[in-house]
Amino acid sequence: MVIKADNKRKLNKLIEELGSIRGRGTELVSIYCPYDYDLTEIVNQLREEEAEAGNIKSKRTRKNVQSALSKMVDHLKEFERTPDNGVAVFCGNVSQREGKTNIKLWDIEPFKKIEVKLYRCGKEFKLGPLREMLEEGAEYGMIVIDTRNADLGVLKGKKVVPKQHISSIVPGKSKPGGQSAARFERVREGLLEDYLKDVAEAVKQVFGSEDLKGFIVGGPGPLKEKFIGNDYLSESTKDDIITVKSTSYTGQQGFEELLRKSREELRETELKEEKDLIQEIFNRLRENGKISYGVDTVIRSLKMGAAERVIVSEDLDIKKIYASCDCGYSKEEITEDLDIETCPDCGEDLSIEEESIIDVFKEMAENTGATVELVSTDTSEGEQLYKMGGVAAFLRFRIE
Repeated sequence: MVIKADNKRKLNKLIEELGSIRGRGTELVSIYCPYDYDLTEIVNQLREEEAEAGNIKSKRTRKNVQSALSKMVDHLKEFERTPDNGVAVFCGNVSQREGKTNIKLWDIEPFKKIEVKLYRCGKEFKLGPLREMLEEGAEYGMIVIDTRNADLGVLKGKKVVPKQHISSIVPGKSKPGGQSAARFERVREGLLEDYLKDVAEAVKQVFGSEDLKGFIVGGPGPLKEKFIGNDYLSESTKDDIITVKSTSYTGQQGFEELLRKSREELRETELKEEKDLIQEIFNRLRENGKISYGVDTVIRSLKMGAAERVIVSEDLDIKKIYASCDCGYSKEEITEDLDIETCPDCGEDLSIEEESIIDVFKEMAENTGATVELVSTDTSEGEQLYKMGGVAAFLRFRIE
């Protein structure tokens, strides 16, 4: 079964389907081929694994694993090249009846790039990399700081990617013997000032090239407030700070605690952006401005080069379907489901090709320099957009 999971909704359904399957032994095979990896290498690996599977003690499991690997090899040999976003293939015996075999294969091309190469054979399919695609969203800068250490990282979905660690030489507040309290405090303040300037410069260097939606800041003690409240950071960076939280740690533990405490604010930020965007659509509609909505009208605006920015509900499940027959009959339609399966002229089964409407929009947009953005139905505005056709376009010029 070849499936193009070109939006979150489709991928989520596939994950639910695959996640419900359990093997009687370690007979369910999962393979992930990254977008930039040679598929022939994956095929060679599967052949090696098929030979190694001959050592499996259980006769039934051995037979099922070898059958699954053989089916995967035959399937992947049909590819001319690795798909643009990579491919994930799942195969195994899905029969729940003792003694019965039903080897089924799923070939999934997801809507985001696969970046991990993985082979796994188990009682369940390995679905973690696909689930992470559903979780990934906007990226945020993370800063955790105290007087001893500062750590910078980027939040990608649920993952924090550490970027830089800065250690300070600021002494504790206890004055060593033989030194006046005033002199010690001046030295300490000078070192603290240098440390905060170093952290600020690291923020500029580390995050300057990142496309971030904002920053979340945390750390033990009051130093984080001093850091963001004075002139260490640029005004634009300070304006992009979403929330500041107290944490017990810096480092990886500090990142994890800061993320846990900031989830509500991050979710509100993402939803607010979606709500503002869709509200602008409604505003333009009320003002009879440069806007179009509905699948047919947006396609027309893209063909004319009028569309500048296309906003699509990720729940929009409409396809461009092309049906053809050897007798010469053909039909092209944009719909949820084609209403015929056999040729009305000769009665033979039709050859049917499908393309997600989102892919149709993206292909058309590339030709005219337009952009395509997906929005959820998690807000009332998003739900309203879905009910009014699921797509709208900001226009460069009005169309009749």
